[in-house]
Amino acid sequence: MADVADAVAVLARRYERFAIVEARGSSPIYERLALAISGSLELLGFLMSLPADRRQPNLFLAAIRDAVGAPPDASDLEATVRTHAVRIADAMRSRTTQTNEPARCAVLLPVLAAIEGPLALIEVGASAGLCLIPDRYGYDYGRRRIAPPP
Repeated sequence: MADVADAVAVLARRYERFAIVEARGSSPIYERLALAISGSLELLGFLMSLPADRRQPNLFLAAIRDAVGAPPDASDLEATVRTHAVRIADAMRSRTTQTNEPARCAVLLPVLAAIEGPLALIEVGASAGLCLIPDRYGYDYGRRRIAPPP
């Protein structure tokens, strides 16, 4: 029983940290929602019903947005999740978020390849540097595959 309580507390801190460190200053609504989630045993219980690798804040907030459109107010969040629990859980089990992954360069590579001459890339933010070496990754576009140099 203590293990479950500890896991819930860790999850609550994860959402609180997301609100304070990641959302604050860039997304006031995600900050408010994540803080509400961190303090709600009902919402934390919903998240605990999902596999551990599916409990991340970005995925939960995106699944809520997918289910209901614009995110609800924090005061309506529990009722919203209760009403749309199946749809939200299905989205969280079947989808992922893509952050800090070089796969994002797949849409840039064809455009970059069309530019003549030397090219300088500058990247800032949480993934700074991951997209600076698109020539080091292979991409499969379905009809054409681009492999990195040997």
